Amino acid sequence: MRKIIISVAIMSLLTACGEKPTQEKADYAVISGKVSIPENQKIQLILNNEVLKEIPVGTDGSFRDTIRPITENHSYYLFENPTLLVPLYLDNGTNIELSLNQDLSKVTLSGTQAKQTQYLIERELFVNNKIFRSDGALFKQEPQVFKQSLKSLFSELETKLKGYGLEEDFVKNQQKWIKYKYIGALTEYPDSYDYFLGKQPTLPEDFYAERKES
Repeated sequence: MRKIIISVAIMSLLTACGEKPTQEKADYAVISGKVSIPENQKIQLILNNEVLKEIPVGTDGSFRDTIRPITENHSYYLFENPTLLVPLYLDNGTNIELSLNQDLSKVTLSGTQAKQTQYLIERELFVNNKIFRSDGALFKQEPQVFKQSLKSLFSELETKLKGYGLEEDFVKNQQKWIKYKYIGALTEYPDSYDYFLGKQPTLPEDFYAERKES
């Protein structure tokens, strides 16, 4: 009987030793990298259009900082200068390294949860280059054509989103963002059309149908 008890105790001890300790998720995010203009002495982390933190830049153009606490919407911007505003996704446990460039499309990144930021950068470029263009090409179209073009473009963006294979919560939040931006563009359309063409468009009765449904 004594041998049995000792054997059970030894087996329990071996099992306990073989178990890997559970790692707690960090309650902060880490961002690091290099700026595009080494002379810059700091960059700013923006949240809700306000400066959350100023991050010092070394003489070699490198930066590194720990961000806490992390907000529930996870949406930040990294501001180097008026021509470079980089969207960032930060969550507890994020560890991301960026190489900034004056051309947003040439910003490179790596690290934990970098794919979310990569999508946000692609989203920013897509919206600015294809929808809210400075020449107003989309908003110069007649109402029915504009609406169809807008639907097609946001559908293309949603396809890009799904192609990243990101977690469900992130995808759902981004789909809500797409719907919000779509309705926002519909709302802006008459004034933008007037601004570029000098006249008000004649809207069909169902032009704002999606706005009423939301």
